[in-house]
Amino acid sequence: MELILKAKDIRVEFKGRDVLDINELEVYDYDRIGLVGANGAGKSTLFKVLLGELISPGCKMNHLGELAYIPQLDEVTLQEEKDFALVGKLGVEQLNIQTMSGGEETRLKIAQALSAQVHGILADEPTSHLDREGIDFLIGQLKYFTGALLVISHDRYFLDEIVDKIWELKDGKITEYWGNYSDYLRQKEEERKSQAAEYEQFIAERARLERAAEEKRKQARKIEQKAKGSSKKKVLKAEGV
Repeated sequence: MELILKAKDIRVEFKGRDVLDINELEVYDYDRIGLVGANGAGKSTLFKVLLGELISPGCKMNHLGELAYIPQLDEVTLQEEKDFALVGKLGVEQLNIQTMSGGEETRLKIAQALSAQVHGILADEPTSHLDREGIDFLIGQLKYFTGALLVISHDRYFLDEIVDKIWELKDGKITEYWGNYSDYLRQKEEERKSQAAEYEQFIAERARLERAAEEKRKQARKIEQKAKGSSKKKVLKAEGV
């Protein structure tokens, strides 16, 4: 495998909150990675750092290959260069920039990225505004793409078909899971069950220790009461009572 991107010490703060706190990330050719996380977790921010659009102080970034970027629709800036055949297959019938719909803009940006000679593609919600036919065609094109792919998507079907690794972004950290999105969900469920079992075991053990401690306290009170009773008898005996 050939390394095309390596980043170390990614730190991004916003209003005192750590948006990104990642020690190291590596992307290799043929990687198929889905970046998932809650809304506002920092997924698009991470893309901007990896693309060099956002500077993270102290971050060490090595781009060993050229990357293309498919932004979210509201970030799209149309270019004059077009692959008419590929755009047509993606469902763009008219290429009039002034009259393009949101779906056509998305398809055009995808076509531009797929037509470029790059080592990797970063795609932020690439299926946005695509119909099922367009999504299926995009999946087919990406499967034949020989570079690395890192995608943000809420489309489970798309992720299951395309990725073989999941990066989960949570609390600024990346956790890596092998497999597609369905595999990721199964692993998360196993984690949840394991954590629940560990918690139940913890509660049971805490209850056992509490019972043992209470039993010791009872024994101590009995010994103390017995000692007091014995001492009282000795005093009474000494007084001749």
